[in-house]
Amino acid sequence: MSLKTQTYYPGLDAIRGVLIILVVLSHCLSPGTPVFILYSFHMPLFLGIGGFLIKRDYIRNTSTFQILHKYLYRMIIPWILAVGIYYLWRRLLNISVDPQHEILYPYYHLWFVPALLCMVLTVKLFEYWNVPYNVVLGASMLLCLGWYILYREHPDNAIYPWLYYLGDKRIYGYFGFFYLGYILRAYPDLVPKVKIHYVLLVAGVSLFLLIVSIYFPVNRLVSFLPYWVLNIGLIYWAIVYASEQTLTKNSFILFCNKQSLAIYLYHYSVILLASSFLTIKGPLTVALFLITVVATYLTVYLTSSLPFVNKYFFGYTKA
Repeated sequence: MSLKTQTYYPGLDAIRGVLIILVVLSHCLSPGTPVFILYSFHMPLFLGIGGFLIKRDYIRNTSTFQILHKYLYRMIIPWILAVGIYYLWRRLLNISVDPQHEILYPYYHLWFVPALLCMVLTVKLFEYWNVPYNVVLGASMLLCLGWYILYREHPDNAIYPWLYYLGDKRIYGYFGFFYLGYILRAYPDLVPKVKIHYVLLVAGVSLFLLIVSIYFPVNRLVSFLPYWVLNIGLIYWAIVYASEQTLTKNSFILFCNKQSLAIYLYHYSVILLASSFLTIKGPLTVALFLITVVATYLTVYLTSSLPFVNKYFFGYTKA
């Protein structure tokens, strides 16, 4: 397989379908070890795959305006509509909303779309300036380290108040993983060949060490190493080994990949609605997860047959 020339990666469809389900699960569960584990890898891996799916030739030869136009219906308009829906929801509940804060720190899960768009445009900028990929990757991993130490567990950390105006810090914390995926496709000849069982062993040990750090707290600088290695290992596994494999033909998982944006944007509305009627604690969080998955799936599946909804609300523009 050529990572650079191949155009379809069936394994990544399956992985992204599973990841979006894990995102929903992480939003349903109460804080604890399972949530810590999910947050340790699902977004870095999702973004690493996202970076890989962007071709370097496209980034270098396409204007910023054309890139924005490409994502206008795929992400931007659906995101704006979702922002409006969640805004109206909170206003109906008499929850105060600060417009400036909403711009810098989008509501709950809505940070992902502007973050992804910013990452794409940042890569475009670095390519325009011809910044060496190793410099960008090294600097982005240092940013990830800074985010991990200062903001990962304390996103509202006010140690440097002026940093507030830089917006949601996950953009900076996760960019390195996005860029890693990007260069794995852009420079396939530089990708080292490592046996898969070694990759999975190292990733597994790293995850174990991260879990241990919950119960035996260590300096964040120390716990960053297994976090970093875990996600590099998973991104390497997904792209180098799993991407060409047909991991599953399960229609539900593949549908979750196809309509991942719709599920991501609107699953939380089901959680909010269910939580307004039920007190969700303990085992009920599993019930909440099942309700959310089923309700979101059925809603998206049934309404995706409407071209207007599919295009403007779900961002699915393919035939």
